[in-house]
This record gives sequence, structure tokens and C-alpha cells, in this order.
Amino acid sequence: MQTMRWVMVIAVGLVCGCQQKPPPPAAEPATTPQMAAAVRQNILQQDPMAKVGEVKEVYAERNLAAVGDVDVKEFAVGQVIVFVSGNLNPIASGQIIQIANDAGLLVVKYSVTKRAPVKGDLAAKMSERPQLPPGAHVEPAPDAK
Repeated sequence: MQTMRWVMVIAVGLVCGCQQKPPPPAAEPATTPQMAAAVRQNILQQDPMAKVGEVKEVYAERNLAAVGDVDVKEFAVGQVIVFVSGNLNPIASGQIIQIANDAGLLVVKYSVTKRAPVKGDLAAKMSERPQLPPGAHVEPAPDAK
């Protein structure tokens, strides 16, 4: 009886302890220059009014990113920016806290959703106009005369 109990304890331990754990989700890769060009083009095809810049520097200890390669005059403090990886997946979002006109950089305070932005990732401000699918046609509103 005592032996049977030990056999059961060992069997249960083996069954429970030997089950494979599900693999962790794949990490978002760092963006290469080729990926960045393709992602930028993809974003602009979907939203021609979007503004897309590149992460030039990251200050992880303060959750700050410097975004360049954009016309900083088209941005305002407080606007929301989405950081995307080379797979076009959102990885973080943030808010513009400073615009360095002389350096042509936006300073963005970010919050991580998948991973922190790294140098070379893209940052996008989508347009505020409603999006229509490609090829869609909208009839103008009739004059209310």
C-alpha cells in the first residue's frame, strides 16, 4: 500500500512536471534600413497624410526617444506618436514633449507595449482624416440650397 502511494506521487509529479510550456511570443526584431524603407512606404500607401520619422536616439532610463527625418514644423507638443517595428507592428506609443527645431528632432516620452523603441525603428503620426479603402469613391454631398 505504501509502495503504491509512492508510485502514484511519482507518476503525478512526472506528468505535471514534464509538460512542455508554451513558447514565449517572438520578440519584435530591430528595424534594418531596408525594413524601415518598406515600412515607411507601406504606411504612406495606407495613409498618404501620415508623417513618418526614424528613431535617432533612445534614452531608456527616462523613456525618451529622439525622432528625426521629419519636418518638425508639422508637429506639436502633445501629439501622439506610434512606434513601429520592421514588421509594421506597433511596439510603443508616446507623446511629443519637446520639439528641437534647430536639430530637427522630436522628443517623445514613450510607453512600451511590446518592447522599447531602438535606434532605426520608425515613429508615425497618422493623419486625422478618415481613411477610405483603396479605390473607394465618395459622392459629394448635395447642395443644400
